[in-house]
Amino acid sequence: QILQSTIDKPYRKPNPNHIPHAELVIRYLGDDEEKIREFIVDWREFFLDVVRPRFLPKGWSTTAPVTCSLHKEVPDPTHRTTPRKTK
Repeated sequence: QILQSTIDKPYRKPNPNHIPHAELVIRYLGDDEEKIREFIVDWREFFLDVVRPRFLPKGWSTTAPVTCSLHKEVPDPTHRTTPRKTK
């Protein structure tokens, strides 16, 4: 009985000052397209190096443009799709 009443108590309290991570990133990057591009490439590099995925969608690369799928762009020939070699 006591355990159940403890389990049923609300344990989360909303933080009125909380700012979601995505919003902080957008605030930091602003409208600077170069900063946004660098952030995306860096994040993809991090993903490759840390997650080390075995399979990726066709055409995926660290430098693939972020565009609407209605736009056709030629992929960057210097793109990277494999993790860096670690020693």
